[in-house]
Amino acid sequence: MTIHCPGIPYLGVWTMEETHPFVCLEPWFGRCDKEGYEGELENREGEMSLRPGQEFCAGYQIEIGCKES
Repeated sequence: MTIHCPGIPYLGVWTMEETHPFVCLEPWFGRCDKEGYEGELENREGEMSLRPGQEFCAGYQIEIGCKES
């Protein structure tokens, strides 16, 4: 498997294996707060914002398959 996510700074890898038996791989532009962070939302690491009327578009590809021997 290969994940192509150019320009996306984070890759979230998480699971809720107790209730959902899967692993999730998600390209992320932001992330949760670091432990002890007490600042404002707009100052968080990785936070992005747009001005009124501004647009943002991004994408990613996940390739799943077998290579020939």
